Amino acid sequence: MHRFFISQESIDCSKISIEGVVARQIARVLRLAKGDLITVMDGSGWEFLVVLDVIDQRKILGTVVEKSRSSGEPKFPITLYQGILKGNKFDNVLQKGTELGVINFVPVLCERSIPRGTLDSFDRKLDRYRTIAREASELSCRGIVPSISQTITLEDAFKHATGDCILLWEQEKVTGIMEHLKDQSNCYQGISLFVGPEGGFTTDEIQTAISHGLSVVSLGRRILRAETASLAALVLVLSYLGEFSWT
Repeated sequence: MHRFFISQESIDCSKISIEGVVARQIARVLRLAKGDLITVMDGSGWEFLVVLDVIDQRKILGTVVEKSRSSGEPKFPITLYQGILKGNKFDNVLQKGTELGVINFVPVLCERSIPRGTLDSFDRKLDRYRTIAREASELSCRGIVPSISQTITLEDAFKHATGDCILLWEQEKVTGIMEHLKDQSNCYQGISLFVGPEGGFTTDEIQTAISHGLSVVSLGRRILRAETASLAALVLVLSYLGEFSWT
């Protein structure tokens, strides 16, 4: 069944009114008809089963037949602090991270980030990033669209991180991510996961992370690309938290 995020103002008790891009998609692209069912989400974690009453590319009208909490939202919030990546690699991390259940994405400027630039220069893609996150949320039965922060420096990220703060470092030889999670009861309060850019974190950045109370962990013996490391770590964390089961 087709799923769409709409504004909370588009839902009035049992009636919905959809305009703009979503209306054109329903009418012209998908060519849905009167009587068809869709699911709409208002970004609050609720979803609504709707029967379509009026189909027009400028406005769609429908009636809510069922309201329920979204089953696709994780029980525990995960924020991904991702070092700036080259090209469009962050697009893939954003898309797959959204599907997996990340709540917040924070792009981070690190010492080895390429390309270099001002913080503002990295935020020109924010609208595109939000579109990617919305579409991935619709596809994966999420009830909210993850937030995407403006780019910040790594040290500011350390200061703002909450919950169990984990930093991946390929040179860590003692503590693996799963061993760390087993020893941390506060991981159930939420996790802040730090992943570096293509060149990884510098030794100075690691020392700064430790001074801010972060836990430095490893993903094992293999060296992974930055975008692969993010997704691998998310899968391990979500699996440990029980997010791949129905219980």
